[in-house]
Amino acid sequence: MLKKFIAFVTAVSVAAALVPAVFAADDTVTGYSTENTVYTEYNDENSNTAVLSFYDNGVLSYSTMAEYDNSSYIFNVPKEYQDDDARICYIGGNIYDMTIEADTAPEQTTAPSVTEEPSGTEPTPTATAAATSTAPPQNTPYPSAYPSEHDANNAPAIVTGLNVTEIDGEYYDVLTMLYAGNEVTVNVRDTVSIVSAPDAVSDITGSGTSALKEGDVIHFTTDLQGRIRSIELIYRPDFDDYIGEGADFGNNFEELISASGVVANQSGWRVASYGGNIRNGYLYAFGVPIEAGQSSLTLANADGTRMDIDVNPEAMVYTVNGSSRGDKVEFAGNGPRAVTRNYISSGNYDDEGNVISWDDVDIMTYALVRIIDGEATDIIVFEL
Repeated sequence: MLKKFIAFVTAVSVAAALVPAVFAADDTVTGYSTENTVYTEYNDENSNTAVLSFYDNGVLSYSTMAEYDNSSYIFNVPKEYQDDDARICYIGGNIYDMTIEADTAPEQTTAPSVTEEPSGTEPTPTATAAATSTAPPQNTPYPSAYPSEHDANNAPAIVTGLNVTEIDGEYYDVLTMLYAGNEVTVNVRDTVSIVSAPDAVSDITGSGTSALKEGDVIHFTTDLQGRIRSIELIYRPDFDDYIGEGADFGNNFEELISASGVVANQSGWRVASYGGNIRNGYLYAFGVPIEAGQSSLTLANADGTRMDIDVNPEAMVYTVNGSSRGDKVEFAGNGPRAVTRNYISSGNYDDEGNVISWDDVDIMTYALVRIIDGEATDIIVFEL
């Protein structure tokens, strides 16, 4: 079962990557636990805001933000997350591991120190005598399906729910998503808008978060504090049988998942071409899953041309079921074996494995696949 966590901000790993900070791997900040809060008296670089994040086996499990008030930061942290690895990011300052102790802080808090280096070199963290070394979750700081933390941060998210909440007199859209294998709930300000959408649903561009629907596949960007600042719609499922109904959305279904061939308004993100080179760069492919092997997945387009895709064994696989009366969106598992494919009889293939006829083929699923340098990392299957 997926671990659900509620965060005031999301993708804090994105924020930590963007903040101009020094990661002090050998220094720690001490935090103190009092039931459902964690507090620390240490402030770094006179920062006024800090983000405290928790990691379970290297995967972000909980994140929260606090302001520096009355000589301390007080973070709201449910007890269930306080045993996870902790990391504190001071906005405008540094990033440190946090060691959490129970109850009362010592009389004097020893601050971790960072040795200044000459301009043009990376600062080298130097531990104080009182500091202890705690290994941060950096052996696997992100799911192994992704080549890098940057790739993990930019994973597609699938909308599972949308509500409204009031915080300090302001209204926020409460957006719940499946993202990098976890369910994430975030509060999104009403100033955030959908900045791009595929050609097939271009009219949604410029709308607010409230225009999103369950099953929508999105990409989001954040500001330096980890707050969502914009949303890009990658695909909106309508659960139509595009091939069976003879709909024309381009040879590569590009109008369904891109605006003029560009996916999510991101420079360099392209639509994968059937019969073309898919070994380099960031690509999205859409089509009918017709084969699923031990380490590969095969899609076909409306013309029946096949695309063979290598799949990371830990690739994130989701299903979006258009006929479900309950939750439409679910995490299905990892790797190509978790993909629901369509049955195509041998008589419908040519000698090269392309589909020569869709007659008598009952298409039940389509798939959206994210490909990085020739390998699939995320697969979203849409069941009609």
